[in-house]
Amino acid sequence: MSMNIYSHVEGTKVRNQLNSNNSQLAKSLQKVSNGMKINSAGDDAAGYSISERMRTRIRGLYQCGDNTKAGHDMLNLASQAVDQQIQIMAHLREIALKASDDTYSQVDRDVLQSETNQMLMQINDISWDTNYNGIRLLDGVTDKVTTETKNVMTQGVFSSLGPSQANTTIGKLFPAGNTKSYYAGSMIAPSKYDPALVGYGGVGSGTWTATLDFSNSGGAVPTDFDNQGFAILCANCEQFISITFTTNLPVGEGMRYDEKNSDSCAYYIGIGGASTYDDIENAVYDGVLYANRNGSPRQQRYTRYPMRDNTILNKHDTIVSKDNNGNITISQKGNQPVFYEGTKGTVTPSPSSTVEEIAVHATYPYKGLYIQSDTPASQNTRYQLFNTTLDALFPANDSKFTLDPAKSDYPDDYSTDYNRFSTVTEKEQVWRDEEWPYPKKGAIASGTCVRTRENANKFLDDIDQALKYLLYVNTSLGAQINRLDNSNANIVTNTENTTAAESNIRDADMAKEMVIYTKSNVLQQAAQSMLAQSNQNLGTSLDLLK
Repeated sequence: MSMNIYSHVEGTKVRNQLNSNNSQLAKSLQKVSNGMKINSAGDDAAGYSISERMRTRIRGLYQCGDNTKAGHDMLNLASQAVDQQIQIMAHLREIALKASDDTYSQVDRDVLQSETNQMLMQINDISWDTNYNGIRLLDGVTDKVTTETKNVMTQGVFSSLGPSQANTTIGKLFPAGNTKSYYAGSMIAPSKYDPALVGYGGVGSGTWTATLDFSNSGGAVPTDFDNQGFAILCANCEQFISITFTTNLPVGEGMRYDEKNSDSCAYYIGIGGASTYDDIENAVYDGVLYANRNGSPRQQRYTRYPMRDNTILNKHDTIVSKDNNGNITISQKGNQPVFYEGTKGTVTPSPSSTVEEIAVHATYPYKGLYIQSDTPASQNTRYQLFNTTLDALFPANDSKFTLDPAKSDYPDDYSTDYNRFSTVTEKEQVWRDEEWPYPKKGAIASGTCVRTRENANKFLDDIDQALKYLLYVNTSLGAQINRLDNSNANIVTNTENTTAAESNIRDADMAKEMVIYTKSNVLQQAAQSMLAQSNQNLGTSLDLLK
């Protein structure tokens, strides 16, 4: 065995092992002292990355839990304020019931009015004063500009034909009555003369009325009625009113076209979506109202007379109306009009339907807020705080709020409770008044709302509408509170599971780490002892030099 003193290889090997043992002991000591097996990216790069993402997620979940709790408190505060308004509204209803009873004198009603004024002001004060962290909760307003597609008829001008010409025909549009030839055209005279309207005005001595009844036409609805119609010759001015049906417009809509140099006009009545003869008959009434109310492409330019009422077809008060039995009638004051099976004119260019996108401006009695729950979905979850000021509870006719339902809001099928109504229009009106959550316009909450019996009765209806809205508001707030409770419960569960997963990745197994620590400590002491022994062995080489 050679004896070397320059390189001291044995000592170098022992020293390197000692350094390795010291490093291992330091790591083991750190793990035991802080309880984590990953203390830096060098310990486990992948595990460190996963663990840090989870830690960030856990911190966010704790904050989101605080957010949902704060949101719960905010909505709960709003709900309690609305509940107080409901109690005041119930008291106002009692006052209105008193004021509408004639056992109360005018002095009593004046006292009741004074109390009503105070209650109304208190309702408004609650709306304006209820706030959370300086945020008012019950005065929300949202302005929206949306686009919607709409069928629009093309522009054109009506040109009437001669009295002997008719360009369409359906047949059997009116109930059986006196039929005769008139101007070489097929004509059915009015079948009903209403003596109750004698002397109503106009030329002549009465009002002539014809009832629309398409049930005997034999045509398929709506296809056989498309581009078909009838005409009315006004007996007072000898000008034509043409009624043409079109599937290019939905039921309930209509367009009006006027002749440029006369008082003749044409109405295009929407029957798209109609399924029964009653739908066609009601479409005449609804379409005329729609056309006169909303205007037509050429109406403002060429109309030679203003419409005093949306149901008036021409200046001599040819009127479409609906009687108490739901029948659609066309009447004329004065002389007897002539009804033709077939329209009496054309519109140039020929009307057709185009689909346009129009901007719709709306103001709603609520505002939205978002409760952050640290997920992409929750960032766009909108909670609503409703407006319960007097402007929203008792909206006037000129209220800024959009309160009426859109066509798509009405149900496709009505319950059997609505079978007592014969027309869709009546069903929609009842549904709007009773089931649509927002109050209808035209309410009066002024200093005279219970001062007379008539006003008190009107105020009762307005209170019922306001109560309907407040109950909707409070139930909506309650539903949102429940949603936040469930959201918070989900956040707590998510936090627990994420913490457990992060613990499995990063936390140290203390029993295992203690074994490693003890082993590393023993190895360190052994290496120190062997390094000392190696140095002692090197000293024996000096004996050879003596």
